[in-house]
Amino acid sequence: MFCEKCGNPLNEGTQFCPKCGAPVAAAAPAATAAAPDLAPSANASSGKIADVLDQNYYQLLRVAQTATEDEIRSAIKTERTRWSDRVPKGGEIGAKARAVVARIADAEATLLDPTARAEYDKSLQDSGEPVYQPTVQPNEKDWLDETFSLFLNGDIDMADFALGKTLAQQPNNPNAWFLASIIYMSQNKYDEANRAAQELLLIDPGNPSAYGVRGDYFHDKEKNIDKAIEQYERMYQTATARENDDYAREAQEKIASMRIEKLMNEEVPNIIRLEDEAGSAVGLNPRREAFERLQKYTNNVRSQVHEIYDAVPEPSDWFKQYNKEQLDILDECVKGYEAGREEDEKYFQRPLIANGIVLGVVLVATLIGGPLLGLLALLLGVGVINFLNSGAAFGFEVLSPNTNNCFMATMGRTRCLLIELGMILIGFFILATFGAR
Repeated sequence: MFCEKCGNPLNEGTQFCPKCGAPVAAAAPAATAAAPDLAPSANASSGKIADVLDQNYYQLLRVAQTATEDEIRSAIKTERTRWSDRVPKGGEIGAKARAVVARIADAEATLLDPTARAEYDKSLQDSGEPVYQPTVQPNEKDWLDETFSLFLNGDIDMADFALGKTLAQQPNNPNAWFLASIIYMSQNKYDEANRAAQELLLIDPGNPSAYGVRGDYFHDKEKNIDKAIEQYERMYQTATARENDDYAREAQEKIASMRIEKLMNEEVPNIIRLEDEAGSAVGLNPRREAFERLQKYTNNVRSQVHEIYDAVPEPSDWFKQYNKEQLDILDECVKGYEAGREEDEKYFQRPLIANGIVLGVVLVATLIGGPLLGLLALLLGVGVINFLNSGAAFGFEVLSPNTNNCFMATMGRTRCLLIELGMILIGFFILATFGAR
């Protein structure tokens, strides 16, 4: 299987592409893989692979803007046949082929009408988007189309091999350099992908997909989130200028995912530090306060993640999943803190329970054997309690904890000694009251 978004090979059962984050529901077997769209995650190659649905009519028909009416009619016939033959394949390829055939019909209606064609040419000029003049000679093999087909079918190595012929044949074709950038990116050839994107920008300075590829390069290769965000912001600006809503939305998601990643990178060390502080706090109240600070801080980070996510209108499925994964990490932390606090509450009851057991033994011993046996039980009980409090046998070092597992190490010396003193006083009260009977 291959990812529809970036062409990355996938394992059976994978739910999301590990490279671009796209849902695997969109992935198709290599034999029928769909044209990879702009992958919205930080690791994806950007843009739509020579997407004919985004090309202008001249690019769609692969003719020059100066083409004659007869040349346009011939190109319409050729392209309509070529794409109509793909319709029976079904699936994503068939659906896209039907859409292209419909767009060819629109091109036919526009370019064969002199008035409509003049208005269309003016709109291309006003947009500032360069119109590529094809250099493929009649009866010459179109290597861009061949490379695209190889990539479409998941044969990345052959597509990479054919790419050399494509770039030699059509060195000024922006689609050729974009195809190069995503082929390289799918192979983790980051430097080559970045150079291809730079070549694309020299030909078409306002190409949003080129900025997307460069953003991926800075994130994946350079590990520089700030520079990646800068490139994605340019992607958004150029996509907005060209009124390409798909690119604009995907650029927003890339920017948001980068900001979330940057936030997590900055705040996770602080959360870990607060966790260490909570774990080393001594005493019930200090530990409770430390856990409350930790929980409040983590919830604040969670709110910031949600705020970044909410700023993206109509998020895609991959971005929803990405956001959920980040929030799940923070939610698990908060649940762990709550469980830790509950465990602390139970743990802090243990000294009371231990002292209560000792008093119960003293009472029984006093009732059965009198005050002497009760006193002996009390002395033994004090030794046991001191051992539990400090870890020292029979309490010879009762004023300082001797192990990290003793009561004093977690609950504090003062609390433990006060509880023990109370036990001794109650023990003597038992001896005086019940020993005289």
